[in-house]
Parts: sequence; C-alpha cells; structure tokens
Amino acid sequence: MNRKKVENVANTHGLTLSNKPVEIGYSLFVLNDDGIAFEWVVLALCKAVGCTQAVARSLAGQIHGNGKAKIYEGTRSECQDVAGRLAMFPQLDLSRYGYPPKPLKIEIVQGNVTNEQTLQLQAAR
Repeated sequence: MNRKKVENVANTHGLTLSNKPVEIGYSLFVLNDDGIAFEWVVLALCKAVGCTQAVARSLAGQIHGNGKAKIYEGTRSECQDVAGRLAMFPQLDLSRYGYPPKPLKIEIVQGNVTNEQTLQLQAAR
C-alpha cells in the first residue's frame, strides 16, 4: 500500500502518521567458541546479562549444544549495551581463576529470525 492510501486510511480513523522510524526488535546471540571454558561463559552471562547462575548454565548449555543461543531481546541499543558489557567482561582480572581474557563471540540480529535463518544469513555474508 502506498503512503497516500495509508494516509487516507489513517485520516478516516482519526489517526496521524509519524515519520519517526519504528525500531524492530533485536536479538543478541552468543556463539559457541571451543576455546572458552563453559564456566567462563556462565560467569560472563551472569555478570553481563544479570541472570541467575541456573539460567546462565542453561544458556551456556544451549550455546555449547546448538552452536549459539539467544541471550537477550530488546531494542538495538539495549542489545548493543549488553554486547558492550560482554565485550568489557574479559577486562576484569579473572586470570587467577584460570579464565582467559577472551571475549565471547556475539551476533545481533534484527527482527524475528530463527537460529536456522540466522545461520543462513551468516553463510550469505
């Protein structure tokens, strides 16, 4: 439907159209990396996302078993904020616990995309 038709429908119902873009939902995925310990992923998720250890363990299991897991949904800026916390996490001094200062691999995807579709998008890049 073109903009003129949409404006006519909106006017009929007493609505006004906005030129402000609507932000579609985004998802933040963590990808599996065999070089990062399971416990490191659990700890990073707890700190960056603010989830419980049980939830973080479940997500880490999905990451390990499926190759990735959706850890957060929100606006683009919210996903980028969580991704930023994950990126900063290795800056903490955790070497005494045997964890490497290595960031988790992440992916931010726009819209309602399934894991299979996401993998196809990655392959197409």
